[in-house]
Amino acid sequence: GAGLLGRYDVTEGLLTNLYTEVSVRAGHTTTDFSSNDLRDAAGQYASYTSGSAYYGTHAGLGYIWQVSEKGSIDFSTKYLWAHQAGDNVTVTGDPIQFEASDSQRWRNGVRFTYAATKQISPYIGAAWEEEYGGIASGTTYGHAIEAPSLQGSTTMSELGADFYTEEKSNFTLSLGVQKHTGKQESVSGNVSLKYEY
Repeated sequence: GAGLLGRYDVTEGLLTNLYTEVSVRAGHTTTDFSSNDLRDAAGQYASYTSGSAYYGTHAGLGYIWQVSEKGSIDFSTKYLWAHQAGDNVTVTGDPIQFEASDSQRWRNGVRFTYAATKQISPYIGAAWEEEYGGIASGTTYGHAIEAPSLQGSTTMSELGADFYTEEKSNFTLSLGVQKHTGKQESVSGNVSLKYEY
């Protein structure tokens, strides 16, 4: 897939340090499923490959509070929406129709960043997210399949650092780890290299 992100920072006046952002993205996702536990009377194991398009957008508003010369707190609120198209597959001879699904999320977060040196800025953050959609439904022979849902609240915590090769460098290396608890449970890490111009 591919996406486009735009951000505007207010740098003067009464609204200094306020920022807004918006993004759009689209692509194609593929799922390969197989099981050695599920099989039909003929001994054929259950498996399928499914593919569908997706697209989404988000809009956000935030404020960066400079609490000291080196420390800042970023307050943000974001609305995120995504749509994934449905697909039809056959599993051990039975037709399965996956319906299209939509996700609507509202996320509120805060992150504290400290410029420890000119090259290293560690950060710690937390956020709360509410999922209003996220239902994956389907049918077989006209009958509804029990639909899993991601609706509900999830809290997120993060810890990481940004590294710069030199002061005011356009390149930033970011390392971080995130933990989700609540409706969604996960632990993940990220490594990214960013260039700003």
